[in-house]
Amino acid sequence: MQQAKPDPIRFTLRTYSPEELAALNRELGREGPAAFRPAEEVLARIAAQKYSLGADRAILCHHPDEWVQMALLQRDDLTPDGGYALSSIWATAYAYACSEGVVWTPVLDYLVAGRQYWPEEYGKHIFKSSDFIACVPERVRAGLLYRRVEEQAGLLADWLRADPENRLEMLLRLHADAFVGSVLVSVRGISPVLLRDALERRPSIGPAVAQRARALPTSCQRVLKDWALNGLPGRADSGATPNSPHIRDTHRTHLLLTTLYNSYAWGKLEVPLSEDDANRLLAFLEGAEIPFADSPLRTAVLVLAVCAEHLNEAALLKLIPLLRSDQEIAAMIRRARRATPRVWKACLDRADTDLVQEAIASTPEAVRSPEIRSLLLNSENVLVWLSLLNGASDEEFIALFRKAVRRDLDTALLILEDYPDRAALLEKSDLMPLLESSFPAHRLAAITLLGSLETGAVRPARHAPDGSLAGDDAGRTKNPHRLKRC
Repeated sequence: MQQAKPDPIRFTLRTYSPEELAALNRELGREGPAAFRPAEEVLARIAAQKYSLGADRAILCHHPDEWVQMALLQRDDLTPDGGYALSSIWATAYAYACSEGVVWTPVLDYLVAGRQYWPEEYGKHIFKSSDFIACVPERVRAGLLYRRVEEQAGLLADWLRADPENRLEMLLRLHADAFVGSVLVSVRGISPVLLRDALERRPSIGPAVAQRARALPTSCQRVLKDWALNGLPGRADSGATPNSPHIRDTHRTHLLLTTLYNSYAWGKLEVPLSEDDANRLLAFLEGAEIPFADSPLRTAVLVLAVCAEHLNEAALLKLIPLLRSDQEIAAMIRRARRATPRVWKACLDRADTDLVQEAIASTPEAVRSPEIRSLLLNSENVLVWLSLLNGASDEEFIALFRKAVRRDLDTALLILEDYPDRAALLEKSDLMPLLESSFPAHRLAAITLLGSLETGAVRPARHAPDGSLAGDDAGRTKNPHRLKRC
């Protein structure tokens, strides 16, 4: 008769009797002080603090009894973060679970939920360590493959899909939110009803689900977004306004906003943030003092910033004062597809720094705005100048070249090479810094250009105030804007 397949999730700790340990010691050839001791004896010594991670560390950290493993994990002094003990206990628990045909055990659950530990790709190298090979029998190590938490969770996808109503209850008994969320995301064609049920019953899995949101069907992505937004406090909540500190700072509110942030920043959610969604978040932030440290309010600002591509002018103008650094403003500018001259000007008013100027100058729509262009022409940033050269009027080209030749002769030389048809706009005095340079390349380029101007080999192309070629030059083409590589 065929033996029944074990449940893929085990909720009880696996223990070893003295007889089983004796058999394991014989199998491994371990004797005397090197032999595994009975769990009761080891647990008593751990409780009495009679162990240290010295000579005992290999036999202690690779002990097969899960009561021992759990006792060690609950002692940070014996299993410090990132140390030998933590990785050895993980490898042992993982190997025995795999050999047993079990996907998840209490020890693995505690490692992820209680110690926030699961080794990255280097975890497979732990299986090759001399201590692991000496302490774990070959039958347990045979065919052992390293999996990330997400890959381990994927092993339960078919299991959950086969009986979702009953097995979701079992899944939600686990403590590791990252694992539970990954299982749900791994279920192909997961029902929106099942996902919403899981989120309502276990809100803490929201951020984990959100990190892989793009793997969800569109209907489930919408469920995730709506669940997080609709759960935020509103003005009808017990008569409290969204600005009430005890409403805005609840743990659930932070979970919901972290879910939203992870959805767009990491999960690449394809369901856009609507204007109503943005207004709801802005109402949540209205009149609030945004703390510098992590908080629900700060997370709400980051959600809006990472979703800037979906925001209209009004929402962007409300968001700009809430951003706390020029890095955040520059990142928002690059995302904000619906930005307007009013938005770009507000960004410059908020932080007229190199980062913000460069972000605006790299936005074609901004550079085409006369108002923004005039503001950027006052910049002392070389990269901004180079962005403005493409499409510059004759007066702008002369002004930008004169700025460049005073600041950086190499940049001035590249401008002449990329815009030879406009060099005739310059006066001899404009080229003097190149002629007086100590570098031969600068002097040679200036002398060659002056000679071409005197012989008429270079004829200036006339440009209208908007930078387009004018008159008889309208049909001429310019050299590629090679300076973009700078």
